[in-house]
Amino acid sequence: MQQTPVSVGGAQGEPVGAVRKEHAPVSVSSEQLKPSEPELTLEKEVEDAGVTVENKPHVLPPQQSKTGVHLTGDATPVAISPSGAVVLPMTGQQAKQALKLHKKVSRSIVWLASIVLRQIKEIQMKGKS
Repeated sequence: MQQTPVSVGGAQGEPVGAVRKEHAPVSVSSEQLKPSEPELTLEKEVEDAGVTVENKPHVLPPQQSKTGVHLTGDATPVAISPSGAVVLPMTGQQAKQALKLHKKVSRSIVWLASIVLRQIKEIQMKGKS
């Protein structure tokens, strides 16, 4: 079975899917920024038990560093580039043929073909707008 890639999105190189919908320039002033974790304050009973607050940076063990694992830091950028062409498990023609051959809704091929046709229809509708 040959898989046909389906192009998604408007212009070439334009982000597609939820990333495009959610990505927008945002201006944030320093007044709006708050630390995600407020400074930890210990109750007196906890301090009396010998617990202290330490603000040490995280350190990876050497074994993890050798494998290529590294800390992300404060501002890790999120990739917004397109992830590539959408590859469906069957072509539109194969899906239509499967729906003609198999009439029982309980057959998984009927569900798969229906979903493929729906996805193709949605992709075509997004391409027109």
